[in-house]
Amino acid sequence: MVTIVLLVVSTIFTSTTLYPISSDVDILYEQNDWVHIGTRKVIKKNNSDIIPIQVENGQYRSLRFQLENGNLNFTQVIIGFRDGSKQIVNLRKTILDGEFSKPIGVDLKGRNIESVEYKYDTKGVKVKKAKVKVYGKY
Repeated sequence: MVTIVLLVVSTIFTSTTLYPISSDVDILYEQNDWVHIGTRKVIKKNNSDIIPIQVENGQYRSLRFQLENGNLNFTQVIIGFRDGSKQIVNLRKTILDGEFSKPIGVDLKGRNIESVEYKYDTKGVKVKKAKVKVYGKY
């Protein structure tokens, strides 16, 4: 009887230690697939900023943003490719401090990403020390 109780307690302890149920854990696993490709400080007087992508192989299939130290109302994302073409994505989304945007699909067609421009509105949001980070996924 003691052996069975110890086995059950051991199983419960092991399962909660190895497999915790938490949204934070899901975020950590998800971040492992994403590559940080740029950061830009938000300047309140601007309505847009450009993050140059300084990698040889800029063929990311998806992009997403993360806000740090502030909130921001995104209105549009313009993905610039090395061949001069652009992909425009209308995005009406407020991203809060520490949050990620939903992934944005990139229409690659064999092109490399050269820059990511994001347009935003700062009305009613905290942006004093805000930074925008962009992540790419192959």
